[in-house]
Amino acid sequence: MTDLLLTNRKAIRRAFHPLLQTALADLVPAANVKKARLAEPKGQSPLVYITSGSTQRPPLTVRQKMAQFTIVVYSLVILYDPQNPKWTEEMAEDLVDDIEAGVKDAVENNPKQQGLWTSLEYIESGTLVERAPLGGNDYLVEMIPLLFKNSF
Repeated sequence: MTDLLLTNRKAIRRAFHPLLQTALADLVPAANVKKARLAEPKGQSPLVYITSGSTQRPPLTVRQKMAQFTIVVYSLVILYDPQNPKWTEEMAEDLVDDIEAGVKDAVENNPKQQGLWTSLEYIESGTLVERAPLGGNDYLVEMIPLLFKNSF
């Protein structure tokens, strides 16, 4: 078995990226699903970022070991689109909800990934949707924390 002590958030983000792209294919262009956050969204919408969260590693003296990694998925949907005057706040809210459902599908369809994680679940704190001004545009931003565990 691969030494899962070598697994880190970067490896998990990169492995989860194509899985999330697939789950969101009908909602978000693949190029807008990012392996890391952008400094500035520049009016792009929708955007999904996969970002590093926390790491919890066991003491090396423990016989049964489990490492845990938090990865946070952010979805950003523009509230007002000057390029599309028919775009409404309700449409933005609906798209945020649909993206969250796509993330759920990625979690459900990929509970294990050989050599990277043996368990994948939502963190109990759940998700948060907030309105945020970014680069001159108002976005709905949802933060979805996920817990990747591996036992070895």
